[in-house]
Amino acid sequence: MRSRLRWLGEQVGWFLGIAASLLLMLILLPLIPLFEMYDDIRRDYEDR
Repeated sequence: MRSRLRWLGEQVGWFLGIAASLLLMLILLPLIPLFEMYDDIRRDYEDR
């Protein structure tokens, strides 16, 4: 019984880790264009 609970706990842990990673990607992916815009602006000021 204990080994089943340990196995179930590991599976739930893996699932929560994967779900958290996907959620973090969904939150951070829309910010990428902002970082690219910042990089373009920084390059323009460095060229001057």
